Amino acid sequence: MELPMRTTQPYIAMTEIGMRDIRRDLQERLEVAESKYRRYEETYNRERQKLEIEFQQQRASFERERNALLAIIDIESIRGGGETELPFPPLPPPTGFRLPLGEFLITAIFTDGPLNKDDLREKAEAAGYFDDDESAGRKLHATLMNITTAGKVVKDGDGNYTFPTRRQAIPDASDPDDFG
Repeated sequence: MELPMRTTQPYIAMTEIGMRDIRRDLQERLEVAESKYRRYEETYNRERQKLEIEFQQQRASFERERNALLAIIDIESIRGGGETELPFPPLPPPTGFRLPLGEFLITAIFTDGPLNKDDLREKAEAAGYFDDDESAGRKLHATLMNITTAGKVVKDGDGNYTFPTRRQAIPDASDPDDFG
């Protein structure tokens, strides 16, 4: 049974067994629920990204402080006739929650500005994203290709990855290739 067009009059369709047809009401409820979920998910993603950026900034600050203290300890050890422990061992990777590699790379670009592939690899290695050097290059390349193809980042003329400009992000209506 096809539903009639929406009018200003309340719509009450009776089924063959004399019950009111509530499909339209349920469809409206579904649209409201989906809209509410989308808003919640957008808020969650924004907050998660903010938290990850804050964590990365704090981690960098702690690492700088730690390295400074280790350098002072090293200087004092040398003065006291001991041996030096340079270079400093990196902080262990954080435990628990870790962003997917693509989101980590996007966050690094957001935090530090345009970065080349080598800089992104160093940051990802320091954060513990790669188990071995062999797979690191392939994983990084595949992830960069995915986020570039998705339009989340672009490669500029200097070979750095950065965020797209508004012009790059909006497809050109006159170019049929921009619309798949």
